[in-house]
Amino acid sequence: MEISSVRLANLYNQMPFGFILLDIKGSPVFLSKTFLDLTGYAETDLVGDAFYDRLFPVKEVNARVREKSLSALTEAFDDLDVVLTNVREEKVAVHIAGKKVADEGVEYLALIFQDVTNKKAFEKVIESSFDNFIQVTNALDAAMKKINEQNVILEDYKAKMTRELGIAKNVQKAIIPRVFPKLPGLDIWGVSIPSEELGGDYFDYFHLDDNLIGVLIADVSGHGVPSSLITTMVKAYFEYYTKRYWEPEKVLQNVNRDMSAIITDTGFYLTAFYGVIDLAARKFTVAVAGHDSAMCVVKGKDQPLRMGDGCDGTILGVFPDATYSSLSYDLEPDSKVILYTDGITEARSDSGEFFGTDRLQSFMLAQTGKSSQETVEELVRLVDSFYGTNAPNDDRTLVVFDVFSSEKSGQEKDPFRRAKKAFLDKDFRAALRDFEKVISQGSQESDLYYLAGQSCCFLKENKKAIQFLERSVELDPRAYKSYYYLGIVYHNQKNFDQAGHCWKKVLDIHGDYKDVRELLSKLEIN
Repeated sequence: MEISSVRLANLYNQMPFGFILLDIKGSPVFLSKTFLDLTGYAETDLVGDAFYDRLFPVKEVNARVREKSLSALTEAFDDLDVVLTNVREEKVAVHIAGKKVADEGVEYLALIFQDVTNKKAFEKVIESSFDNFIQVTNALDAAMKKINEQNVILEDYKAKMTRELGIAKNVQKAIIPRVFPKLPGLDIWGVSIPSEELGGDYFDYFHLDDNLIGVLIADVSGHGVPSSLITTMVKAYFEYYTKRYWEPEKVLQNVNRDMSAIITDTGFYLTAFYGVIDLAARKFTVAVAGHDSAMCVVKGKDQPLRMGDGCDGTILGVFPDATYSSLSYDLEPDSKVILYTDGITEARSDSGEFFGTDRLQSFMLAQTGKSSQETVEELVRLVDSFYGTNAPNDDRTLVVFDVFSSEKSGQEKDPFRRAKKAFLDKDFRAALRDFEKVISQGSQESDLYYLAGQSCCFLKENKKAIQFLERSVELDPRAYKSYYYLGIVYHNQKNFDQAGHCWKKVLDIHGDYKDVRELLSKLEIN
């Protein structure tokens, strides 16, 4: 296989990523040494159709790569995230970027292949690969004489979404949380903004117990309908396994095994960060699956803590037997933690500069004292401004949570925060007084009524407790904790039928929460 310039061939062979040229029939005419090292094949092994059939033995992936390669000569090449098979029959997750080029009137498709199986290694490569690709493109301009520079402009958004695409978008929006828990000592907020009509990012939280909250952020490779479909699967599997295990590493291991059984041959994969906040112990236990670590800043400290560095674990959905490890961190008073996808740090300006972790770190250090919602909204504005005239090149998703100190500044001016502090200090009379004040201002938050009702339970004000807790489940029919305490109140009033009804609702919604099965069995005995 030859190209016209020996000097260019030597240049491509020194690049830190695989480089190939395809002719108008989609057949390879040049394969760089780095690409051959990545696959393990010799040039003669990848002639003609053998290039596709050996590297992409899965029928659907093979067809996808062929279609993109052939169509790229008439339209812009959409980046691909797929899994190829090397000569040792090992699976390698790769990111493929492409560009149409011409040499003396002959058109080719230039492709670069990046190995992203190890996410951390990929993060180091990607920062340099953009500059290297620009250098290669400039050299190609000189050697092949006329490159159509218009092809570097992002492709315009597709024509109007079909009805099916609209339904898929609504489903994806529905699985992203829009209401956030209001718990004593915790303030949490998040947002997910797709770069196209449908994205592959996802975040969620899970009530594991009164003091345990699971927090998840995930990034599925690619965009569009397939990625959005996988995010709905991710939600279902995490909902299932977070009810059975509180340990983050066990949750990731089980989700990975089940996801691999379904998507391992599709060319898709995902990264994830999952952690459990223990409000009583003020700890955050985390596990990582090829994702960026979380960042924690504390008021008065000038260096953030990277939560998750050192955790073992690879991407989800490719290696069914992968194992994961976890690490636990103390949450100091006034801690602020951010979970994010690479659409934040890899946002690129007009000049090609990445937003980067250093800029994110400086931003977070300036956010102490602000609410989680203010931090999220301000960061989204900052990243959008950083893009300049560029269109977003990836989904942007982030979750921020704050852990309050018992002496949080300005807390006395905020009745809700003051109420949560009193609740944590077990001053339920003072907490109820402030919860009622917030309710009188017209709040329609289910969690607020739950906390007010729970305070009444501890004060043995059963009539008020029933009013608040029933309002909580009216606002959110899946508020299982409100049903649990409603059952407690009815049981105290010897209204055993109502108590049993409420506890059965808990089982229907959440499963075995606290001692609800034991309570129901005692009712049956009586």
